[in-house]
Amino acid sequence: MPAWLTIIGIGEEGLLGLGSAAKHAINKGKYFFGGARHLKLVDKKGFTWKSPLKKSLDELDQYRGENV
Repeated sequence: MPAWLTIIGIGEEGLLGLGSAAKHAINKGKYFFGGARHLKLVDKKGFTWKSPLKKSLDELDQYRGENV
């Protein structure tokens, strides 16, 4: 099974600090999870991390097999 989950860290430089592989993953992504600031930067609809994080991990698992 191909990788379905890509984890990208976005630093203070924002999208300018990302490499080509990270930008490619964002462009091909279907579902996004992250902080509100990060979702706004990538300009994609997504799911904001919940507290406790376990709630988001359970939700994330529902999208296994998709480009997340």
